[in-house]
Amino acid sequence: MNALLPLWNTLLVHPLMFGLQFVATPLLAFLPAGVAGAVAIIVFTIFLRMLLVPLSLVQIKSQRAQMAIQPEMKAIQRKFKGDREGLARAQMALYKERGINPAAGCLPLLIQMPILFGMYAAMSQLATTGLTLDQVTTSQISSGQVTYAAQRTVEPYPYNQFVLAQLHVVPNGTSPITISLDQNQSSVGWEGNNLPLSAGADLVLTPGSVPPGANANPPNSQAGTASIFFRSGEPDPDGITMDRDVPVPSDQPYVVEIWVNGATTNVDSATAVVTWDPSLMDVTQIVTPPINPADLAFKSPFLWLPSLGQPDVFHLPNVSFAIPGFLLLIMTLSSFLSQRMATMPTEDPQQQAMMRSMAFMPLMYLFFFLNTPSGLVLYWLTSNVFSMFQQYFTVGFGLLGGDLQRLTGRDFQPPWATLRRPPPAPVAALTGEMGNGRVDGYDNDDQPERTPTPGERRAAGATRRPRPGSQGRGRKRGKR
Repeated sequence: MNALLPLWNTLLVHPLMFGLQFVATPLLAFLPAGVAGAVAIIVFTIFLRMLLVPLSLVQIKSQRAQMAIQPEMKAIQRKFKGDREGLARAQMALYKERGINPAAGCLPLLIQMPILFGMYAAMSQLATTGLTLDQVTTSQISSGQVTYAAQRTVEPYPYNQFVLAQLHVVPNGTSPITISLDQNQSSVGWEGNNLPLSAGADLVLTPGSVPPGANANPPNSQAGTASIFFRSGEPDPDGITMDRDVPVPSDQPYVVEIWVNGATTNVDSATAVVTWDPSLMDVTQIVTPPINPADLAFKSPFLWLPSLGQPDVFHLPNVSFAIPGFLLLIMTLSSFLSQRMATMPTEDPQQQAMMRSMAFMPLMYLFFFLNTPSGLVLYWLTSNVFSMFQQYFTVGFGLLGGDLQRLTGRDFQPPWATLRRPPPAPVAALTGEMGNGRVDGYDNDDQPERTPTPGERRAAGATRRPRPGSQGRGRKRGKR
């Protein structure tokens, strides 16, 4: 998996990051930073969805085609009732005859899911890179010890994880080197108070080997606490990520990063005192990560959000779990509405079962986005709204149309959402009571009346066709 990470970053994540920064940079000249970041996400999302419009039209065309053959599909289901294999063969034959690919509707979703995960990675990287404590107060290198302290006095402040400093080190020989943090002299602060500091693990560098803690996660710590931990590697050519799977070189520079984790809180000051055996390693310099102004757009306050890089949640006193915020709730509602509009009425049992299973997807989105950056929630909300407009102007309200009709008694489906078919074939109508799209031109479950041929007997229970002019009058009995 790690071997594919550079390819994943190069092909998708970093282009998305650069695209967001490219859109946000000119907006910073006349908009507040947080507003510029939000507008950049909205504009960039619309641009991505416009690129996907041809694929979305393929999905919509497939939906309309499947909706148009519902009468034939219903007739097939009646004919092969109880014969699952025969039903499947007949359905596939009908699809082939009409030139319909049932899987075509899944194509846009398959394309969009990698973009969603790419945006998740991009927003996560934007939330953890490009912002640090930029006002250095102490930067000292002595024999076997580095002391580094920095602070930040203006918004936005780093949140959760960020790189405090980078140490350029040169091993001496091949012996293992233990790099430790002096917990007693180190600290992490917020608004003048030192946060409880969790103990972090040492980083062991063995020249010729990949350090086991090169990509270490922060120590497990409760909300409102902090930790300082180490990661290491060599900078990638993109200037953003680190290659952490490279062996520690002998007698050549190597980078050790000092990371700070605020554990779901902001940080405005930190001090790190790092120690090692001076006979085994030299530290040549301490580097403070530069701050990219475009990154500030995605880390600054926006409306009620403290940052687009932070989750949209709030915590109640004495409640251990996070409560979804307003933006997260709106996104969940838009996911439900968008899904109802994108779903067409169907009589296919398999598709009905799939629709029932998909009904829980908006709730899954709520939990998926609970701990993600708010910028990703804004991306998904914008994508949902775009989808709703696209669905309305192509196939109407979908299943949502029936929901609205049952609630209000009015048919909100636009004229272009009506499918009309010529009358010869046996059909069954899709009505608002069945759910929510329309196929006009037929009566419910009626088939054209056929006049029996001479000598042909009517089936038992068949309804006689009334003679012209006999409606409403009793039939005279002849004389015996």
